[in-house]
Amino acid sequence: MSKFKILVCEDEKGSLTAISNILAKNNYEVASAGDGLQAIEQVKEIKPDAILMDIRMPKIDGIEAAKRIRKFDDKVKIIFLSAFKSQELASESAKYGSCDYIVKPASPEKILAAIKSVLPAEK
Repeated sequence: MSKFKILVCEDEKGSLTAISNILAKNNYEVASAGDGLQAIEQVKEIKPDAILMDIRMPKIDGIEAAKRIRKFDDKVKIIFLSAFKSQELASESAKYGSCDYIVKPASPEKILAAIKSVLPAEK
């Protein structure tokens, strides 16, 4: 069985490491991007099955990155992450194909449940 590829787009190193470790320990193949422009390039290069995308990132934010990704990939599952519990941000993210909106810090269980909810049982 192949592993699902998850792209973690997070500029805060501690959060990036924590989320990546959670995913790797649960048999996901993990790639990372530290800003929105890197996220776009990574999607083109590795074709992930899902993206965990921080909304507030340098260069371009997660919403703008999602807009640009949707121009060439309308199938990848995007789950937005934010330190802000905001209905406005959640609604904005939904316009660009967001499957979920998670407020950080999120428990490992919440992150894994969100990923599992957007991916098929097996690859």
